[in-house]
Amino acid sequence: APAVRLEEITGNIFSRGYQVSNRTDSRLLIHCRIYNMDEITGGSVVAGSEAGVIHDLYAREGVRGFRRLNGKFTILIFEPGKTTIVRDRNGEGRMIYFTSTFFTDSYGQVFNFTNFKAEPNLTGLVTFLRIGYIPAPLTSLAGLQKVPAGEILYVTNAGMSLEKLFDFEEILHARRDPITLNDAIDRYAELLKKSIRRRIGDAPEVAVLLSGGYDSGGNLAMVREVYPGTIKTYSIGFKDNPASELPYARMMADRFGSVHHEYQMDGSEIDFLPDIIDYMGDPFSESGFMLNHSVMKMTGAENLPVAIGGDGNDQYFGAGI
Repeated sequence: APAVRLEEITGNIFSRGYQVSNRTDSRLLIHCRIYNMDEITGGSVVAGSEAGVIHDLYAREGVRGFRRLNGKFTILIFEPGKTTIVRDRNGEGRMIYFTSTFFTDSYGQVFNFTNFKAEPNLTGLVTFLRIGYIPAPLTSLAGLQKVPAGEILYVTNAGMSLEKLFDFEEILHARRDPITLNDAIDRYAELLKKSIRRRIGDAPEVAVLLSGGYDSGGNLAMVREVYPGTIKTYSIGFKDNPASELPYARMMADRFGSVHHEYQMDGSEIDFLPDIIDYMGDPFSESGFMLNHSVMKMTGAENLPVAIGGDGNDQYFGAGI
């Protein structure tokens, strides 16, 4: 996607990776991976051209049209006198941090704004100590907020305001059909396969993060059912660990015909902690971050378009319980 330096447009600081679409009355930028573009357009869309499609959708239906998007995205729309910022339903797109005078998608960059004084937000920090993360719009810094998942941030001369795009009430009141346990298991498997197939799309090769357990192994099996192409598996172990699951991961990789990769952690990975903190921004409690960072360094080195983890099958096999 074409790189853009948003500070040249807005005076704010943003990362790379945004696609741009220009109209006579507006400019749209999007950082995204959309899984149902074929449904939005009625046909295939060339990768990297999503910005124009999303801009057309906005012209027809306004911000409410973004409710139709399935995927992870952060959208910025610049119009005379107004900037609109939208995050996807699950908050997987780029996080947006903001104060009364600026917004940015980089937590570390807030310290570069001359009118921002970094002071701790005690409410945010105490919340982290209680539940392991800081829910939006709170952050760990006083005066700094973040756009919650599924919400819209409007920026005008009058100030900034938030509005919900996706309402949690819709999920609470979703239709529930009474079915048997066996039917529910079969239906869940169908949905999981459909989700994996959609996630892969037309990717020329697929990465699967493989621990050697039920969850990731189950996803590897499902990937092979729906995808005949090249699968590359990636496993993390610990040096000199007698209980290592790496042998099981190798067995699965061999069974499903994947190109297998391994990495054994030895403690030197602590050197990457500053990078992880810089990327995460607010503190977040997750014991697997160092593992995930190590395995994604392997997949990132090969620039693979899709990486499937163990999510989904942890519920299917009940391991998540």
